[in-house]
Amino acid sequence: ELPLTQEQVRACIKDSPTKTIRALAAAIFGQTSDVHTSVRKCESDVIELMIRYVKAKFSGVMADDVKLRRAVTNSLVYQRQKRKQADEHSQTKQKNNLISKNGEQKIAPAESIDEQSEVE
Repeated sequence: ELPLTQEQVRACIKDSPTKTIRALAAAIFGQTSDVHTSVRKCESDVIELMIRYVKAKFSGVMADDVKLRRAVTNSLVYQRQKRKQADEHSQTKQKNNLISKNGEQKIAPAESIDEQSEVE
């Protein structure tokens, strides 16, 4: 049994085995902050459940285990990059909020710009 609700599983069903397993990986592992970028480091029983589910769902299609594992790895890497970008964005936003709350200017003062151009 996959660690998702029936609604979540239905939302992950796509038009191919690899797209479906990527969506499952994102749904299962995408929310955790300690997502690994390799299938080897993930819970192997969950990965096996995902592979069995996808193979059963697409029984008429030859789904290669290696390709499915690679699709999971790709999804894990994508989720990690996406989360990293979101973290960087929220840090930048927090920094900008602090600057504007303190009443400091967001644009460099004119004299600092002049000093920089003189150095060049």
